[in-house]
Amino acid sequence: MSQLRRKKVAIIGAGIMGVSTAICLQDAEPSLDLAIIAEKFSPDNTSDGGAGLWSSIPGFWMKDTVKHKQRQWGEATFHYLRSIIESEEACDYQMSYITGYVFYDQMMPEEPPLKDVCLYYKRLSKEDIRKLGFSSDLIDGFTMRTMVFPGTPYLQMKLK
Repeated sequence: MSQLRRKKVAIIGAGIMGVSTAICLQDAEPSLDLAIIAEKFSPDNTSDGGAGLWSSIPGFWMKDTVKHKQRQWGEATFHYLRSIIESEEACDYQMSYITGYVFYDQMMPEEPPLKDVCLYYKRLSKEDIRKLGFSSDLIDGFTMRTMVFPGTPYLQMKLK
Protein backbone atom coordinates (compact mmCIF):
# COMPACT_ATOMS: atom_id res chain seq x y z
CA MET A 1 0.00 0.00 0.00
CA SER A 2 1.53 3.33 -1.02
CA GLN A 3 1.43 6.38 1.18
CA LEU A 4 -0.35 9.46 -0.10
CA ARG A 5 2.10 12.24 -0.74
CA ARG A 6 1.31 15.72 0.47
CA LYS A 7 1.09 18.25 -2.30
CA LYS A 8 3.87 20.79 -2.13
CA VAL A 9 3.09 24.40 -3.01
CA ALA A 10 5.52 27.30 -3.20
CA ILE A 11 4.28 30.86 -2.80
CA ILE A 12 6.62 33.43 -4.30
CA GLY A 13 6.68 36.62 -2.25
CA ALA A 14 6.10 37.37 1.43
CA GLY A 15 4.14 40.58 1.07
CA ILE A 16 0.44 40.96 1.72
CA MET A 17 -0.53 39.09 -1.46
CA GLY A 18 1.86 36.19 -0.89
CA VAL A 19 1.03 35.75 2.79
CA SER A 20 -2.72 36.12 2.19
CA THR A 21 -2.57 33.60 -0.66
CA ALA A 22 -0.72 31.12 1.55
CA ILE A 23 -3.30 31.51 4.31
CA CYS A 24 -6.24 31.07 1.91
CA LEU A 25 -4.67 27.96 0.39
CA GLN A 26 -3.89 26.48 3.80
CA ASP A 27 -7.46 27.16 4.99
CA ALA A 28 -8.92 25.60 1.84
CA GLU A 29 -6.62 22.56 1.89
CA PRO A 30 -4.96 21.96 5.29
CA SER A 31 -2.96 18.99 3.98
CA LEU A 32 -0.87 21.17 1.65
CA ASP A 33 2.83 21.47 2.38
CA LEU A 34 3.25 25.23 1.86
CA ALA A 35 6.47 27.20 1.61
CA ILE A 36 6.72 30.97 1.21
CA ILE A 37 9.81 31.88 -0.79
CA ALA A 38 10.98 35.49 -0.71
CA GLU A 39 14.10 37.55 -0.89
CA LYS A 40 12.90 39.56 2.12
CA PHE A 41 10.30 39.08 4.82
CA SER A 42 8.56 41.66 7.00
CA PRO A 43 9.62 44.24 8.02
CA ASP A 44 11.85 44.54 4.95
CA ASN A 45 9.52 44.16 1.98
CA THR A 46 7.37 46.47 -0.13
CA SER A 47 4.16 45.75 1.80
CA ASP A 48 5.75 47.20 4.93
CA GLY A 49 5.96 50.60 3.28
CA GLY A 50 2.33 50.85 2.28
CA ALA A 51 -1.12 50.47 3.66
CA GLY A 52 -4.22 48.71 2.46
CA LEU A 53 -7.39 50.62 1.65
CA TRP A 54 -10.60 48.86 0.69
CA SER A 55 -12.43 50.74 -2.06
CA SER A 56 -15.89 50.46 -3.60
CA ILE A 57 -14.23 50.88 -7.00
CA PRO A 58 -12.39 47.70 -8.08
CA GLY A 59 -9.78 49.75 -9.92
CA PHE A 60 -7.99 49.73 -13.22
CA TRP A 61 -5.95 46.62 -12.32
CA MET A 62 -9.16 44.57 -12.52
CA LYS A 63 -10.59 46.09 -15.71
CA ASP A 64 -10.21 42.81 -17.61
CA THR A 65 -11.89 40.78 -14.84
CA VAL A 66 -15.58 39.98 -15.30
CA LYS A 67 -17.90 42.15 -13.18
CA HIS A 68 -19.36 39.33 -11.09
CA LYS A 69 -15.84 38.22 -10.05
CA GLN A 70 -14.90 41.81 -9.14
CA ARG A 71 -18.00 41.96 -6.95
CA GLN A 72 -17.42 38.53 -5.41
CA TRP A 73 -13.80 39.30 -4.52
CA GLY A 74 -14.55 42.86 -3.38
CA GLU A 75 -17.34 41.73 -1.05
CA ALA A 76 -15.29 38.84 0.33
CA THR A 77 -12.34 41.16 1.02
CA PHE A 78 -14.61 43.72 2.70
CA HIS A 79 -16.16 41.11 5.01
CA TYR A 80 -12.75 39.59 5.77
CA LEU A 81 -11.26 42.97 6.73
CA ARG A 82 -14.35 43.90 8.72
CA SER A 83 -14.12 40.63 10.66
CA ILE A 84 -10.57 41.58 11.68
CA ILE A 85 -11.36 45.19 12.57
CA GLU A 86 -14.25 44.07 14.78
CA SER A 87 -12.28 41.26 16.45
CA GLU A 88 -10.44 41.24 19.76
CA GLU A 89 -7.15 41.40 17.81
CA ALA A 90 -8.06 44.62 15.97
CA CYS A 91 -5.57 46.73 17.95
CA ASP A 92 -2.74 44.37 17.01
CA TYR A 93 -3.55 44.87 13.31
CA GLN A 94 -3.77 48.67 13.76
CA MET A 95 -6.74 48.74 11.40
CA SER A 96 -9.27 51.56 11.47
CA TYR A 97 -12.38 52.85 9.80
CA ILE A 98 -11.92 56.03 7.79
CA THR A 99 -14.04 58.30 5.65
CA GLY A 100 -12.78 58.59 2.10
CA TYR A 101 -13.64 60.89 -0.78
CA VAL A 102 -13.41 60.32 -4.53
CA PHE A 103 -13.81 63.34 -6.82
CA TYR A 104 -14.17 63.86 -10.56
CA ASP A 105 -13.69 66.89 -12.80
CA GLN A 106 -16.49 65.52 -14.99
CA MET A 107 -19.64 63.52 -14.27
CA MET A 108 -18.89 60.10 -12.78
CA PRO A 109 -18.98 57.48 -15.54
CA GLU A 110 -21.03 55.20 -13.27
CA GLU A 111 -21.81 54.64 -9.62
CA PRO A 112 -19.17 52.56 -7.80
CA PRO A 113 -20.07 48.89 -8.27
CA LEU A 114 -19.60 48.07 -4.58
CA LYS A 115 -21.30 51.15 -3.12
CA ASP A 116 -23.93 49.00 -1.39
CA VAL A 117 -21.20 47.03 0.41
CA CYS A 118 -19.71 50.15 2.08
CA LEU A 119 -20.66 50.96 5.65
CA TYR A 120 -21.74 54.38 4.36
CA TYR A 121 -21.96 55.82 0.85
CA LYS A 122 -23.21 59.18 -0.38
CA ARG A 123 -23.02 60.74 -3.82
CA LEU A 124 -21.83 64.33 -3.56
CA SER A 125 -23.23 67.22 -5.54
CA LYS A 126 -21.06 70.06 -6.83
CA GLU A 127 -22.46 72.13 -3.96
CA ASP A 128 -21.46 69.46 -1.39
CA ILE A 129 -17.93 69.45 -2.82
CA ARG A 130 -17.73 73.25 -2.63
CA LYS A 131 -18.97 73.25 1.00
CA LEU A 132 -16.24 70.77 1.90
CA GLY A 133 -13.68 73.28 0.61
CA PHE A 134 -12.39 71.33 -2.38
CA SER A 135 -11.47 72.76 -5.80
CA SER A 136 -14.21 74.38 -7.86
CA ASP A 137 -12.93 72.33 -10.84
CA LEU A 138 -14.42 69.22 -9.22
CA ILE A 139 -18.04 68.64 -10.18
CA ASP A 140 -18.94 65.13 -9.03
CA GLY A 141 -17.89 62.53 -6.50
CA PHE A 142 -18.81 60.51 -3.46
CA THR A 143 -17.85 59.82 0.12
CA MET A 144 -17.72 56.43 1.77
CA ARG A 145 -16.83 54.81 5.07
CA THR A 146 -14.12 52.24 4.52
CA MET A 147 -11.16 50.55 6.20
CA VAL A 148 -7.43 51.11 6.14
CA PHE A 149 -4.61 49.03 7.56
CA PRO A 150 -0.81 49.35 7.61
CA GLY A 151 1.10 46.48 6.05
CA THR A 152 3.62 45.69 8.79
CA PRO A 153 1.20 44.83 11.63
CA TYR A 154 -0.95 42.78 9.24
CA LEU A 155 2.03 40.73 8.07
CA GLN A 156 3.37 40.27 11.59
CA MET A 157 0.00 38.99 12.81
CA LYS A 158 -0.46 36.64 9.86
CA LEU A 159 3.07 35.23 10.05
CA LYS A 160 2.74 34.26 13.74
